[in-house]
Amino acid sequence: MSASGPPGFGAPGAINPYSPPAASIEASSPAAASGYRSALPLAKAMVVILGMEVVLELISDLNAFLTIGVMQRVMAGQQVAETQLSAIDTRTSAVAVLGMVLTVIVIVQFCLFMPRANRNARSFGSQLRITPRWAAGFLFVPIANLWKPYQAMKEIWQGSDPDPNVHAWSVEAPAVMKWWWGAYLLSNIGTYLTVRTAKISPSAEEMISSCWAEIISSVFGIASAILAALTVRAVARRQAARQQAHPAGSPPLTAGVAL
Repeated sequence: MSASGPPGFGAPGAINPYSPPAASIEASSPAAASGYRSALPLAKAMVVILGMEVVLELISDLNAFLTIGVMQRVMAGQQVAETQLSAIDTRTSAVAVLGMVLTVIVIVQFCLFMPRANRNARSFGSQLRITPRWAAGFLFVPIANLWKPYQAMKEIWQGSDPDPNVHAWSVEAPAVMKWWWGAYLLSNIGTYLTVRTAKISPSAEEMISSCWAEIISSVFGIASAILAALTVRAVARRQAARQQAHPAGSPPLTAGVAL
């Protein structure tokens, strides 16, 4: 008798228990197979970072008010300790560095959220004009970044209506989304003007003017961050509601969902 392995190993039609599964676990999930992936985790992460941006903006405003107070004393001819002037530079530099770090994180999160939300809307059967890559890519294109990212978000909202019978073109963008984009543009304009008018060695009066400009700009920055958090959360929840009511990959009830 010839030597053989464990029973069943060499028999015709036998199943090898050590062989990989014929189909991936991810593909076995209806949502994964249809291309839908919840955007809620990304939205929650963005809400946290945007909340941190709001806190940092408030800290920046506090630093600006303290700087104004010190510069007013300088203009009045009062004696100001060198440590107070150094503290202004230290606080301003720390806030600027933290602001850049948070901005980069928000941009990365945006570049992850937009393509996923775009693909989700497509998995529902919506024919969006902006591709998943360009949904994030337009943020880096001069001139086009003044309106294209908003258009991409609006298309995602329209293509993710919980009711598959609703024609996407008839869906209005929510007010929070419009206010978010308006505040975002005003914040960017304010930041641009503040940076352009800043001087390397400003006088006390110029520093006061710069601080007031930063405070006014931060109002729009705070509003933009809050409204952005509300927008991405609303979009993610809308898609989750659509997935629950009419899962991606289900046969369309009507053709009205296409853009």
